[in-house]
Amino acid sequence: MRAIAALACVFSLATLLAPSFAEAQEAEPPAVYAAVYDFVAPGRYEGHMIGRRLGEALHASLASEAPWTLVPRNDLLRQCATEGVSAPVGVGYLQMFGRRLNAPLAVTGMVQNLVVNQERGTVQVTLVAELLETIDGNSLTSVSAVGSASREGDATMAMDEILDKAFMEAVGDLGSALSAFDPWVTTVLTGMNAQKAILNAPADTEVQTGTKLLVFRQAGGGWSIVGALQVTRGSKDTIRAKMLTTSEDPLRTGDVAVAVAR
Repeated sequence: MRAIAALACVFSLATLLAPSFAEAQEAEPPAVYAAVYDFVAPGRYEGHMIGRRLGEALHASLASEAPWTLVPRNDLLRQCATEGVSAPVGVGYLQMFGRRLNAPLAVTGMVQNLVVNQERGTVQVTLVAELLETIDGNSLTSVSAVGSASREGDATMAMDEILDKAFMEAVGDLGSALSAFDPWVTTVLTGMNAQKAILNAPADTEVQTGTKLLVFRQAGGGWSIVGALQVTRGSKDTIRAKMLTTSEDPLRTGDVAVAVAR
């Protein structure tokens, strides 16, 4: 009888400790929001609003491909206008806008090279886009793409149309590259310390070393962002990861981790 009573006591204690983990397992996974900013563009093409056009184009490309939920561009532009901020946007503003818009991810970009031949009607552009977390401002991934376009015998085609064709080609490749990962979701088994954690390995998913994750915790009926992780090792049952963001406390059992970049 004593043994049965002892087992019952252990079971009751485990039941009391389990809710946070069980609730995290059953709850809808947190939506991960990302804000897409204007690109940094060459000053000599200032009148063409190239940075704004590229930001809009990348937002449209990611809206159809990326597993994140995108912050409406009007909301982001309103925040930038209120603060008098334009590309390039500093880390401090990325963090501030991230908190205001509940967007732990920021997508920024720049025109690395732009060659326009007015006489021949040709354009070649090289773009770079970067995904950052807005907790500490760390870069999660960076991708580049090249686009080109020409009049192709149509003498009536305006240079802005040719620019847009080249931009769309490059931006489409940027969107595909930023979205080229499996957006799996799992839970934290234990926080080893403030720098490392062990997570459940998601079923039927090949976990790749270097995958970046955002970690969320249930709070007040919703989710709060806890930090960012990078996978250091994955096996059939568990994942080991290191913190990318600064934290004084280890992660907790039941915190939910969402893959956001490769």
